[in-house]
Amino acid sequence: MDYLTLSLVLSFISIITYAIFISGRRDSRLPPGPSPFPIIGNLLHLGEQPHISLATLAKRYGPLMSLKLGSKTAIVVSSPDVAKEFFQKHDHLFSSRSIPEAGRVVDHDKYSMVWLPVGDQWRRLRRISKEYLFSLQRLDATETLRQKKVKELLDHVSHCCTSEKDVNIGGVAFTTLLNMLSYFMFSMDLAQYDSLSSQEFKDDVWSIMEVVGKPNISDFFSIFKSFDPQGLMRHGTMYANKILNIFDTIIDHRLQTRSTSSTNNNDVLELLLNLNQSQESEWSRTDIRNMKPQDMDMREKFGLTLQKSVPLKKSNRDCAYMKEASTVAAGGATGDIRQVRRTEVKEAATVAASGTTEMVVYDGCEERR
Repeated sequence: MDYLTLSLVLSFISIITYAIFISGRRDSRLPPGPSPFPIIGNLLHLGEQPHISLATLAKRYGPLMSLKLGSKTAIVVSSPDVAKEFFQKHDHLFSSRSIPEAGRVVDHDKYSMVWLPVGDQWRRLRRISKEYLFSLQRLDATETLRQKKVKELLDHVSHCCTSEKDVNIGGVAFTTLLNMLSYFMFSMDLAQYDSLSSQEFKDDVWSIMEVVGKPNISDFFSIFKSFDPQGLMRHGTMYANKILNIFDTIIDHRLQTRSTSSTNNNDVLELLLNLNQSQESEWSRTDIRNMKPQDMDMREKFGLTLQKSVPLKKSNRDCAYMKEASTVAAGGATGDIRQVRRTEVKEAATVAASGTTEMVVYDGCEERR
């Protein structure tokens, strides 16, 4: 028994020592960065406000630095000039996004332009979307739709004021944006302001967005992928299947209507079904049902944005922090930020080409992967 206990203790010490030794080593080809802790790497350096933490680290390590996030290596760019170097001369290496585990539910990463790596399928989807879905002519044609939905929002708020009801600004704004997209895609509203029957769908869409946006330990430590310790994959699959079932019902109903009626709906679904039934079809039903509303950037398509509500006083304080961070990231503190040599960029690109490195472009207010 004593021999077994001693063997276990020595094995444990050896594993810890090896982990510390490995975590302390830094690839000489990587840009400078803070020394990582054993196992967790530099996760603690991010803190509760990563954009502030990255701006602080950029003062010390420069506009091009590397961080060890769990088992993954990230290259952080906080300078416009360095970002230009990456995206203009090494764009083929950094144009694809790192896919979070939650983005892989129901194989959505295989059909979504958001997560697809740059390749033939991504180019096909992008070309069809650019030519048929989001062309200037089609967006101009939906101007009346956007005005109609905004008027419905104003009417609802006016009714609430008249009846002295509380207005959930975030909730009604989310409903308006969701209906803009659903009417644009299906010629129907998928949510109502005061309807309990549509609340479940809104909750499912919002839950999907929350699941994808939550920090997932499996994204930093690959060993946990099979266990799903936070249950994000399980919940994401449940919500995604519910939404896909609704989409399947809408598609089946439209196909049945098309066969019995000559009415032509001028929406995205009608266009995609026409493409699907053409002789040289490049769009399958699977592609159609996987076009979720959250895949479309509401800000770019409709010029609207919805932010998490925070107290005004706190927002003003955070804006001051962001302004300071943006100044640092843009090179305002020139005395503290070192110039980056092109050789460092090339070396970082070489490391990234091995597939083990992720790049985070940081502009002082957000992380762009």
